Amino acid sequence: MSPDDGARSCGPLPESDAAGHPEPRAKPEELRCVPSSETAGQACGPRARAARRSRPRIIEALNRARDWQRMIDAGEVKNAAQIARDHDVTRARVSQVMTLLRLAPEIVEYIDDLDGSEGCLHLTERKVRAIALLENHDAQRAAFGELVGVTIPPRAPTSPRVAPRATRSRQAGQAAEAGA
Repeated sequence: MSPDDGARSCGPLPESDAAGHPEPRAKPEELRCVPSSETAGQACGPRARAARRSRPRIIEALNRARDWQRMIDAGEVKNAAQIARDHDVTRARVSQVMTLLRLAPEIVEYIDDLDGSEGCLHLTERKVRAIALLENHDAQRAAFGELVGVTIPPRAPTSPRVAPRATRSRQAGQAAEAGA
């Protein structure tokens, strides 16, 4: 880059400007918005780069939580503290990501089906984590539905043993009452 481009080069901070205020440090080269033929006509900056991502970040966070839980279940790591050390993040961050595993299965399924074309930038990890902290899956579905603008119905029970087991216990209770 030449000095005529209007961009400052990275270098040490100057002591101060004429008014005595320190001047801000220039952005590193890789973070600068420099128009190119590839990005011509597109917005520049972190939000614009996020908009051009092919997959929403919430999917990455959810997959990371699943991987970490799998590692714990398989005995590859002892606990979240070891994950934090191994992945160079804080224990608090591991806890934040693992919170996503508390989401209702219908919400997880909805997130897994997302792609970048659905305009889901408003679906941030922070917002989804707040929903995951709700204890009741019905409340989670309602809050998530408001966030994304759709109704998330509860899943029907998939196990065929759920209904017969309840029926058998009712029949046993009725038989006991009839015999008494």
